[in-house]
Amino acid sequence: MSDDATCDRCGLHWTECTCPPMVPGPTVREMVGKEPVVLIDQREQAPLRFSLSTERVLLPCGDYSLRGLSAEVAIERKSLPDLVMCCGKDRARFIEQIERMRSFRFRALVLETTMSHVSIGAYRSQMNPMSVLGTLIKVAQDIGVPVWFAEDPQGAAQLVERMLVREHRRARKKP
Repeated sequence: MSDDATCDRCGLHWTECTCPPMVPGPTVREMVGKEPVVLIDQREQAPLRFSLSTERVLLPCGDYSLRGLSAEVAIERKSLPDLVMCCGKDRARFIEQIERMRSFRFRALVLETTMSHVSIGAYRSQMNPMSVLGTLIKVAQDIGVPVWFAEDPQGAAQLVERMLVREHRRARKKP
């Protein structure tokens, strides 16, 4: 190092610099690995079944993510009864949970039901179907979390898996 060298971060002469030494961390490609590993939140009662490898972890947000991308990818899954409950007495908590997903680069709400079942109120609750639809519109339009109808758990698993495989491929392309 020459006598007139300065730190790239603070601009001070190297003899006066107190910045910690830079240690290169793992690349995104290294963190996600060659094959995708689905992260399933430990609090998930009846997790979806995937053809990919999985790990049970405590996720900061959502029910599903990817190894190496849990700070960027969050997918929340709801069955129809759960969705209806989230649009009633648990609405404030649900909206707060969805709001936390805003900071994630990739985020989605995957529903194990059809639009028709929501629209006709095909559930046991007395909740007005328009209230449920209103909440879903708020999630998508106001909060910016895409809402996907997957019909049933098998459809939800297929949809979530395809989303995660796509995100894994995208991450593997990064240097």
